[in-house]
Amino acid sequence: MSVSTNAADTSWLLGTIPQLQGVRHTLLVTSDGLVKAQCENTPRDTAERTAAAVGGAQSLAKGIAAEFGPEGAVPLQSVVAFTDGHMFMRAAAEGSVLVVVTDAQADPGAVAQFMAQQVQQLGRNLATPARTPDPAHD
Repeated sequence: MSVSTNAADTSWLLGTIPQLQGVRHTLLVTSDGLVKAQCENTPRDTAERTAAAVGGAQSLAKGIAAEFGPEGAVPLQSVVAFTDGHMFMRAAAEGSVLVVVTDAQADPGAVAQFMAQQVQQLGRNLATPARTPDPAHD
């Protein structure tokens, strides 16, 4: 499975995840809902809708972490279980989220563990700096 990417150094990350049984889509998105990279089998419109949904889910997760976690808590991983599959969302680096969508054949534990290992290898290389308003467009 090859990868379509906006950042050449992400292809190795997304390219290894589909080796797991049941993985349908892998993406790297910004925490505010933009696509950074996607596997080739994921259509662009699907990637964009998924990134937007993940942006909303990340916002919700931040609110939950702030309400119920210790001061300064941040969401690390969220999982949405649905009929015949899962969507895993894991903080990859500052402002970036690794997303894996699976079918029912996937082992959720194996997917989550593999994602954690991949993210640990990323370090800060895939961080997405916060966007600042352009004064020319105010």
